[in-house]
Amino acid sequence: MAGADFTQQTRELPCRFCCGEVCSGFFTLMYSVHRNYIYPNIHKEDTAMAEQDILQSVYPYIGGQENVSRTIPRKGTLYLMLKDAGVVNLAAVNQVQGVISAELERGRLTLQLEGKEQEVPGMAEKRNGAELAKEILELVGGEENVISLTHCVTRLRFELKNVKKAQTEQLKKTNGVLGVMVAGGQYQVLIGARVQEIYDEVCKITRFAEPSKQQSEENKPFYSKILPFIAAAFSPSAMMLCAAGMIKGILALITALGWMSKEAGIYVLLSGIANAPFFFLPALIGYNIAKRMKSDIFTAVTVGLALCIPSINGVDIELFGHVFNNTYTSTVLPAFFTVILAVYAERFLNKHLPDMVKGFLTPMLIFAIVVPIGYMLVGPAANLLADGVSFVMNLLYNFNHILSDVVIGGFYQILVVLGVHSVIVLPALMDVMAGTPSPNYASLGVVSFAVLGVTLGILCKTKSKKLKELALPAAVSALFGVTEPATYAIVMPRMKYLVVTCVSSAIACGVGGLFGFAVYTIPGFGIFKIPGYIDPANPVQSLIVASGVMLLATALGFIITYVMFNDAQYGDDKE
Repeated sequence: MAGADFTQQTRELPCRFCCGEVCSGFFTLMYSVHRNYIYPNIHKEDTAMAEQDILQSVYPYIGGQENVSRTIPRKGTLYLMLKDAGVVNLAAVNQVQGVISAELERGRLTLQLEGKEQEVPGMAEKRNGAELAKEILELVGGEENVISLTHCVTRLRFELKNVKKAQTEQLKKTNGVLGVMVAGGQYQVLIGARVQEIYDEVCKITRFAEPSKQQSEENKPFYSKILPFIAAAFSPSAMMLCAAGMIKGILALITALGWMSKEAGIYVLLSGIANAPFFFLPALIGYNIAKRMKSDIFTAVTVGLALCIPSINGVDIELFGHVFNNTYTSTVLPAFFTVILAVYAERFLNKHLPDMVKGFLTPMLIFAIVVPIGYMLVGPAANLLADGVSFVMNLLYNFNHILSDVVIGGFYQILVVLGVHSVIVLPALMDVMAGTPSPNYASLGVVSFAVLGVTLGILCKTKSKKLKELALPAAVSALFGVTEPATYAIVMPRMKYLVVTCVSSAIACGVGGLFGFAVYTIPGFGIFKIPGYIDPANPVQSLIVASGVMLLATALGFIITYVMFNDAQYGDDKE
């Protein structure tokens, strides 16, 4: 037995070592990226001689250098954290040559310096979230101009009563805002990785009512009213699904390589955890819809959970002379429409039932009437609709799968820029969650690598210091799947390179189509998309194909851009 245990431990060593080293390396890399590239001005030591000279002149008036616990340099500003603020001669500090102004507050001395260069637009120092949220709200026309607010991975999505009241140009110049666009009936403010923080801060200072029935001053098309609602039902759960999909992809790889058995306790545990968001997806959708429609969250979540109960999924149930056998776990549309029905039922019951009984009678009637209707009628109809949407999406693929990959890969970036990419994403996403490998979803994951290649090409070719400072963190962000900084700060101002990203992505997707690449689990973003492409039946080959396609998109974007790019074309040679 001892020998068997040793053998088992030996077999598991590569897995343990690999996972440990990968995790350690990843977090080290992320810290390095954050420290040196994303917010370099927060972490850099003050090496500039001018700043050192000013500090030497300031020290005598603040209790000496030993009274400074920490110095934080940012472009144009020095923050000195003091041990004892009582010894500071603020008047004398304000007279020091090179100091525009000095302020002392709660043990922090803030020095505004002369002659410092301005921040690169879109890459300025990290602002206080509450201040940024307040400024954004004011520039979109104030709370009175907002109908509703949601967010996706990188954008605040406002529905405005009157878009003309928003100060778009001023908002684009705001420190912390990467871009602004109006698409799909939404006023979209690009924030980047801090979008959840800024969204929460906006919610703290506002009380958005249920989406107003007041008509906008603009005539909106029908689709512009539907897309924001659909996005609100799915977007908040996207990161959770991506995280779970990454775990599933990694587990598929390490078991296929023989590093771990499917009977191992750690596999059983992690597999169960990764399956949970998909299995209980109707409950997540219920939560999102209830939050959007200002309904009771607990009732909506319970409706979603009821559709996931194993005792009613995939078993024959005789009701009113008919036998039903439905499965709603890991589905989207059945819960989507059933929860909406439950919300309207809740409003009706709360309006007509006496106050003393509606607290318990309303959810009881919803569970007893609405959920069975959802199970018997709404769910099957929704599944038929989902099948129809998937059929339309797959029609082009079945006609010519390579052509389909080329078209989706080539035009997806344009849809992202317009903010209407959910039209393609959601049908493909539903296929994956239903357990069907999706070639369409596979093509969607290639675009970020084409953007990465173009950004790297400009970074390597340009001689502009400012453009390099902008392109480096944008490239790092694109590597990890956040392409908006690169798209709006690097690519869009040089429009021909948007075409380059589309062409590079289209070619790479076409090559992927030749080898039959597809997505098997919900992938992450950027390089973390790759685990989603691993076919459990053929993990090594599918991993090689997916990695090759991503490298090809990056290489094409880089080479074409490097050959074409010239600073003088866009005035980047003028510092």
